[in-house]
Amino acid sequence: MNRYTEIGEAVVTSTISGKAKVRLVQNRGLRSVAVLLLAAIFLGLVAAFWFGLGKQPADGEVQGEGRPVVVKPDAAAHKMAEPPPAALVEESKSQVAAPSEVDAGSTEKLSTQQQSQNAFSRAQQLEQQGKSNEALEKYRSALLLNPTNGAARQSMVDLLLKTKRTGDAERALQIGLKYNPKQTSYAMQLARLQVEKDEVPQALDTLMKTLPYAGKQAEYPALIASLLQRQNRHASAVVYYRKALALQPNSGEWLMGLGVSLKAGQQMDEARTAFKRALETHNLSPQSQAFVEEQLRPVTTPQPVAAQPAVSPPPATQPPPQ
Repeated sequence: MNRYTEIGEAVVTSTISGKAKVRLVQNRGLRSVAVLLLAAIFLGLVAAFWFGLGKQPADGEVQGEGRPVVVKPDAAAHKMAEPPPAALVEESKSQVAAPSEVDAGSTEKLSTQQQSQNAFSRAQQLEQQGKSNEALEKYRSALLLNPTNGAARQSMVDLLLKTKRTGDAERALQIGLKYNPKQTSYAMQLARLQVEKDEVPQALDTLMKTLPYAGKQAEYPALIASLLQRQNRHASAVVYYRKALALQPNSGEWLMGLGVSLKAGQQMDEARTAFKRALETHNLSPQSQAFVEEQLRPVTTPQPVAAQPAVSPPPATQPPPQ
Protein backbone atom coordinates (compact mmCIF):
# COMPACT_ATOMS: atom_id res chain seq x y z
CA MET A 1 0.00 0.00 0.00
CA ASN A 2 1.06 3.55 -0.63
CA ARG A 3 0.87 6.25 1.97
CA TYR A 4 0.91 9.93 1.14
CA THR A 5 2.14 12.57 3.48
CA GLU A 6 1.74 16.27 2.60
CA ILE A 7 4.83 18.33 3.33
CA GLY A 8 4.31 21.90 2.14
CA GLU A 9 4.21 21.81 -1.58
CA ALA A 10 5.70 18.29 -1.87
CA VAL A 11 4.21 14.82 -1.38
CA VAL A 12 6.39 11.98 -0.14
CA THR A 13 5.38 8.56 -1.42
CA SER A 14 6.65 5.51 0.45
CA THR A 15 6.48 2.08 -1.05
CA ILE A 16 6.80 -1.47 0.32
CA SER A 17 10.37 -1.55 -0.90
CA GLY A 18 11.15 1.37 1.36
CA LYS A 19 12.11 3.77 -1.41
CA ALA A 20 10.69 7.25 -1.16
CA LYS A 21 9.63 9.44 -4.04
CA VAL A 22 8.90 13.19 -3.76
CA ARG A 23 6.66 14.99 -6.32
CA LEU A 24 5.04 18.42 -6.49
CA VAL A 25 1.33 18.58 -6.43
CA GLN A 26 -1.14 21.43 -6.60
CA ASN A 27 -3.41 21.38 -3.68
CA ARG A 28 -5.65 23.68 -1.83
CA GLY A 29 -2.81 25.12 0.19
CA LEU A 30 -0.99 26.32 -2.94
CA ARG A 31 -4.13 27.88 -4.36
CA SER A 32 -4.71 29.78 -1.13
CA VAL A 33 -1.22 31.26 -1.20
CA ALA A 34 -1.70 32.48 -4.82
CA VAL A 35 -4.99 34.17 -3.94
CA LEU A 36 -3.42 35.92 -1.01
CA LEU A 37 -0.57 37.19 -3.16
CA LEU A 38 -2.94 38.61 -5.80
CA ALA A 39 -5.03 40.27 -3.12
CA ALA A 40 -1.96 41.85 -1.59
CA ILE A 41 -0.83 43.23 -4.97
CA PHE A 42 -4.31 44.69 -5.68
CA LEU A 43 -4.51 46.33 -2.26
CA GLY A 44 -1.05 47.77 -2.75
CA LEU A 45 -2.07 49.36 -6.05
CA VAL A 46 -5.24 50.84 -4.53
CA ALA A 47 -3.30 52.26 -1.61
CA ALA A 48 -0.72 53.84 -3.94
CA PHE A 49 -3.50 55.42 -6.06
CA TRP A 50 -5.27 57.00 -3.10
CA PHE A 51 -2.00 58.08 -1.59
CA GLY A 52 -1.16 59.93 -4.82
CA LEU A 53 -4.52 61.73 -4.85
CA GLY A 54 -4.40 62.71 -1.26
CA LYS A 55 -0.90 64.18 -1.27
CA GLN A 56 0.10 66.36 -4.25
CA PRO A 57 3.63 67.69 -4.50
CA ALA A 58 4.16 71.39 -3.92
CA ASP A 59 4.22 73.81 -6.89
CA GLY A 60 7.43 73.41 -8.82
CA GLU A 61 8.61 70.44 -6.67
CA VAL A 62 8.23 66.70 -6.58
CA GLN A 63 9.09 64.47 -3.63
CA GLY A 64 11.78 61.92 -4.28
CA GLU A 65 14.29 60.20 -2.02
CA GLY A 66 13.81 62.63 0.81
CA ARG A 67 14.62 65.90 -1.01
CA PRO A 68 12.65 68.25 -3.27
CA VAL A 69 13.43 68.36 -6.97
CA VAL A 70 12.70 71.61 -8.83
CA VAL A 71 10.65 71.08 -11.97
CA LYS A 72 10.65 73.80 -14.67
CA PRO A 73 7.16 74.57 -16.00
CA ASP A 74 6.76 73.75 -19.65
CA ALA A 75 5.61 76.18 -22.33
CA ALA A 76 2.12 74.69 -22.55
CA ALA A 77 1.45 75.21 -18.86
CA HIS A 78 2.70 78.80 -19.08
CA LYS A 79 0.45 79.51 -22.07
CA MET A 80 -2.59 78.18 -20.25
CA ALA A 81 -1.82 80.50 -17.35
CA GLU A 82 -1.96 83.64 -19.53
CA PRO A 83 -5.02 85.89 -19.07
CA PRO A 84 -7.76 85.75 -21.73
CA PRO A 85 -7.91 88.43 -24.46
CA ALA A 86 -9.20 91.81 -23.38
CA ALA A 87 -12.18 91.59 -25.72
CA LEU A 88 -13.36 88.38 -24.05
CA VAL A 89 -12.87 89.89 -20.61
CA GLU A 90 -14.94 92.93 -21.54
CA GLU A 91 -17.64 90.73 -23.01
CA SER A 92 -17.89 88.71 -19.84
CA LYS A 93 -17.98 91.89 -17.77
CA SER A 94 -20.85 93.25 -19.80
CA GLN A 95 -22.84 90.06 -19.25
CA VAL A 96 -22.56 90.24 -15.47
CA ALA A 97 -22.18 93.97 -15.07
CA ALA A 98 -23.31 95.38 -11.78
CA PRO A 99 -24.29 99.01 -11.04
CA SER A 100 -20.99 99.49 -9.23
CA GLU A 101 -19.10 98.86 -12.48
CA VAL A 102 -20.31 102.06 -14.19
CA ASP A 103 -17.22 103.96 -13.08
CA ALA A 104 -14.99 101.22 -14.45
CA GLY A 105 -16.71 101.55 -17.82
CA SER A 106 -16.04 105.30 -17.84
CA THR A 107 -12.37 104.65 -17.14
CA GLU A 108 -12.20 102.20 -20.03
CA LYS A 109 -13.82 104.75 -22.33
CA LEU A 110 -11.24 107.35 -21.39
CA SER A 111 -8.52 104.79 -22.02
CA THR A 112 -9.88 104.17 -25.52
CA GLN A 113 -9.94 107.88 -26.22
CA GLN A 114 -6.35 108.15 -25.08
CA GLN A 115 -5.34 105.33 -27.40
CA SER A 116 -7.10 107.14 -30.26
CA GLN A 117 -5.24 110.33 -29.43
CA ASN A 118 -1.93 108.48 -29.35
CA ALA A 119 -2.62 106.97 -32.78
CA PHE A 120 -3.53 110.43 -34.08
CA SER A 121 -0.25 111.89 -32.80
CA ARG A 122 1.70 109.08 -34.44
CA ALA A 123 -0.15 109.69 -37.72
CA GLN A 124 0.85 113.34 -37.66
CA GLN A 125 4.49 112.37 -37.18
CA LEU A 126 4.34 109.97 -40.10
CA GLU A 127 2.71 112.61 -42.30
CA GLN A 128 5.46 115.09 -41.46
CA GLN A 129 7.99 112.46 -42.50
CA GLY A 130 6.28 112.16 -45.88
CA LYS A 131 4.92 108.65 -45.19
CA SER A 132 1.40 109.26 -46.45
CA ASN A 133 0.17 105.66 -46.58
CA GLU A 134 1.41 104.85 -43.09
CA ALA A 135 -0.10 108.08 -41.78
CA LEU A 136 -3.48 107.26 -43.33
CA GLU A 137 -3.45 103.84 -41.65
CA LYS A 138 -2.77 105.46 -38.28
CA TYR A 139 -5.54 108.00 -38.85
CA ARG A 140 -7.90 105.11 -39.56
CA SER A 141 -6.75 103.34 -36.40
CA ALA A 142 -7.48 106.47 -34.38
CA LEU A 143 -10.97 106.72 -35.86
CA LEU A 144 -11.71 103.03 -35.28
CA LEU A 145 -10.93 103.56 -31.61
CA ASN A 146 -12.92 106.80 -31.46
CA PRO A 147 -15.06 107.70 -34.50
CA THR A 148 -15.82 111.14 -33.01
CA ASN A 149 -12.17 112.20 -33.00
CA GLY A 150 -12.72 115.30 -35.13
CA ALA A 151 -9.08 116.34 -35.37
CA ALA A 152 -8.05 112.91 -36.67
CA ARG A 153 -10.88 112.83 -39.22
CA GLN A 154 -10.19 116.31 -40.57
CA SER A 155 -6.47 115.59 -40.83
CA MET A 156 -7.18 112.37 -42.69
CA VAL A 157 -9.55 114.14 -45.10
CA ASP A 158 -6.97 116.85 -45.77
CA LEU A 159 -4.31 114.23 -46.50
CA LEU A 160 -6.67 112.30 -48.77
CA LEU A 161 -7.42 115.45 -50.75
CA LYS A 162 -3.72 116.27 -50.88
CA THR A 163 -3.02 112.86 -52.41
CA LYS A 164 -5.91 113.25 -54.91
CA ARG A 165 -8.05 110.56 -53.27
CA THR A 166 -11.26 112.57 -53.36
CA GLY A 167 -13.54 109.53 -53.31
CA ASP A 168 -12.04 108.32 -50.03
CA ALA A 169 -12.22 111.84 -48.62
CA GLU A 170 -15.91 112.04 -49.52
CA ARG A 171 -16.64 108.73 -47.79
CA ALA A 172 -14.71 109.82 -44.71
CA LEU A 173 -16.83 112.98 -44.48
CA GLN A 174 -20.05 111.01 -44.92
CA ILE A 175 -19.06 108.68 -42.07
CA GLY A 176 -18.16 111.72 -39.97
CA LEU A 177 -21.64 113.18 -40.50
CA LYS A 178 -23.14 109.83 -39.53
CA TYR A 179 -21.42 109.96 -36.15
CA ASN A 180 -21.82 113.74 -35.72
CA PRO A 181 -24.67 115.26 -37.78
CA LYS A 182 -24.03 118.66 -36.19
CA GLN A 183 -20.57 119.01 -37.75
CA THR A 184 -21.34 121.70 -40.34
CA SER A 185 -17.74 121.90 -41.55
CA TYR A 186 -18.01 118.29 -42.78
CA ALA A 187 -21.25 119.13 -44.58
CA MET A 188 -19.78 122.17 -46.36
CA GLN A 189 -16.66 120.31 -47.41
CA LEU A 190 -18.67 117.33 -48.62
CA ALA A 191 -21.05 119.61 -50.55
CA ARG A 192 -18.15 121.27 -52.36
CA LEU A 193 -16.76 117.87 -53.36
CA GLN A 194 -20.18 116.90 -54.68
CA VAL A 195 -20.43 120.13 -56.67
CA GLU A 196 -17.08 119.35 -58.29
CA LYS A 197 -18.71 116.16 -59.59
CA ASP A 198 -21.70 118.21 -60.82
CA GLU A 199 -23.92 116.70 -58.15
CA VAL A 200 -25.66 119.94 -57.18
CA PRO A 201 -28.92 118.35 -55.91
CA GLN A 202 -26.94 115.98 -53.67
CA ALA A 203 -24.86 118.90 -52.38
CA LEU A 204 -28.01 120.86 -51.52
CA ASP A 205 -29.43 117.85 -49.71
CA THR A 206 -26.23 117.53 -47.69
CA LEU A 207 -26.36 121.18 -46.65
CA MET A 208 -30.05 121.21 -45.82
CA LYS A 209 -29.71 118.27 -43.42
CA THR A 210 -27.15 120.14 -41.33
CA LEU A 211 -28.60 123.66 -41.74
CA PRO A 212 -30.32 123.66 -38.28
CA TYR A 213 -26.87 123.46 -36.67
CA ALA A 214 -25.21 126.18 -38.77
CA GLY A 215 -26.01 128.89 -36.24
CA LYS A 216 -24.39 132.19 -37.22
CA GLN A 217 -22.06 130.82 -39.87
CA ALA A 218 -22.57 133.28 -42.72
CA GLU A 219 -20.82 131.07 -45.27
CA TYR A 220 -23.37 128.31 -44.80
CA PRO A 221 -26.47 130.11 -46.19
CA ALA A 222 -24.28 131.82 -48.80
CA LEU A 223 -23.19 128.43 -50.15
CA ILE A 224 -26.82 127.28 -50.24
CA ALA A 225 -27.77 130.46 -52.12
CA SER A 226 -25.09 129.93 -54.75
CA LEU A 227 -26.27 126.35 -55.36
CA LEU A 228 -29.89 127.44 -55.63
CA GLN A 229 -28.78 130.07 -58.14
CA ARG A 230 -27.13 127.34 -60.23
CA GLN A 231 -30.50 125.62 -60.42
CA ASN A 232 -32.20 128.88 -61.49
CA ARG A 233 -34.15 128.94 -58.23
CA HIS A 234 -33.56 132.67 -57.88
CA ALA A 235 -36.35 133.51 -55.46
CA SER A 236 -34.97 131.01 -52.91
CA ALA A 237 -31.43 132.16 -53.63
CA VAL A 238 -32.39 135.75 -52.72
CA VAL A 239 -33.67 134.54 -49.34
CA TYR A 240 -30.43 132.77 -48.45
CA TYR A 241 -28.20 135.56 -49.80
CA ARG A 242 -30.00 137.99 -47.52
CA LYS A 243 -29.53 135.64 -44.55
CA ALA A 244 -25.81 135.51 -45.23
CA LEU A 245 -25.54 139.29 -45.71
CA ALA A 246 -27.38 139.88 -42.44
CA LEU A 247 -24.46 138.16 -40.73
CA GLN A 248 -21.70 139.56 -42.98
CA PRO A 249 -22.98 142.64 -44.83
CA ASN A 250 -19.71 143.67 -46.51
CA SER A 251 -19.18 140.67 -48.75
CA GLY A 252 -18.90 141.96 -52.28
CA GLU A 253 -19.27 138.52 -53.82
CA TRP A 254 -22.52 137.80 -52.01
CA LEU A 255 -23.90 141.23 -52.90
CA MET A 256 -23.07 140.51 -56.51
CA GLY A 257 -24.86 137.14 -56.25
CA LEU A 258 -27.88 138.84 -54.71
CA GLY A 259 -27.94 141.33 -57.57
CA VAL A 260 -27.83 138.52 -60.15
CA SER A 261 -30.82 136.70 -58.63
CA LEU A 262 -32.78 139.95 -58.18
CA LYS A 263 -32.19 140.87 -61.81
CA ALA A 264 -33.29 137.37 -62.89
CA GLY A 265 -36.51 138.00 -60.97
CA GLN A 266 -37.03 141.30 -62.79
CA GLN A 267 -36.40 143.35 -59.64
CA MET A 268 -34.23 145.79 -61.49
CA ASP A 269 -34.02 148.65 -58.95
CA GLU A 270 -33.06 146.32 -56.07
CA ALA A 271 -30.59 144.57 -58.33
CA ARG A 272 -28.83 147.87 -59.17
CA THR A 273 -28.68 148.72 -55.49
CA ALA A 274 -27.05 145.38 -54.73
CA PHE A 275 -24.53 145.84 -57.54
CA LYS A 276 -23.62 149.35 -56.30
CA ARG A 277 -23.10 148.06 -52.76
CA ALA A 278 -20.90 145.31 -54.14
CA LEU A 279 -18.63 147.88 -55.83
CA GLU A 280 -18.48 149.98 -52.65
CA THR A 281 -17.02 147.09 -50.65
CA HIS A 282 -13.81 147.22 -52.75
CA ASN A 283 -13.25 143.50 -52.12
CA LEU A 284 -14.39 142.06 -55.44
CA SER A 285 -12.08 139.99 -57.57
CA PRO A 286 -11.05 141.65 -60.88
CA GLN A 287 -13.39 139.40 -62.84
CA SER A 288 -16.33 140.09 -60.49
CA GLN A 289 -15.70 143.83 -60.55
CA ALA A 290 -15.72 143.89 -64.32
CA PHE A 291 -18.99 141.98 -64.35
CA VAL A 292 -20.66 144.31 -61.82
CA GLU A 293 -19.54 147.43 -63.72
CA GLU A 294 -21.04 145.94 -66.85
CA GLN A 295 -24.35 145.46 -65.04
CA LEU A 296 -24.40 149.09 -63.89
CA ARG A 297 -23.83 150.63 -67.26
CA PRO A 298 -26.86 152.55 -68.47
CA VAL A 299 -28.94 150.81 -71.00
CA THR A 300 -29.07 152.96 -74.15
CA THR A 301 -31.44 152.50 -77.02
CA PRO A 302 -29.59 151.80 -80.26
CA GLN A 303 -29.48 154.79 -82.66
CA PRO A 304 -30.43 154.24 -86.32
CA VAL A 305 -27.46 154.09 -88.60
CA ALA A 306 -27.27 157.19 -90.88
CA ALA A 307 -27.52 156.51 -94.59
CA GLN A 308 -24.21 156.72 -96.23
CA PRO A 309 -24.09 158.98 -99.39
CA ALA A 310 -23.94 157.08 -102.57
CA VAL A 311 -20.52 157.03 -104.00
CA SER A 312 -20.53 157.51 -107.84
CA PRO A 313 -18.14 155.30 -109.66
CA PRO A 314 -15.10 157.01 -111.15
CA PRO A 315 -15.47 158.18 -114.78
CA ALA A 316 -14.30 155.78 -117.34
CA THR A 317 -11.08 156.81 -118.95
CA GLN A 318 -10.82 157.08 -122.75
CA PRO A 319 -8.22 155.02 -124.42
CA PRO A 320 -5.35 157.05 -125.88
CA PRO A 321 -5.60 157.89 -129.62
CA GLN A 322 -3.84 155.51 -131.89
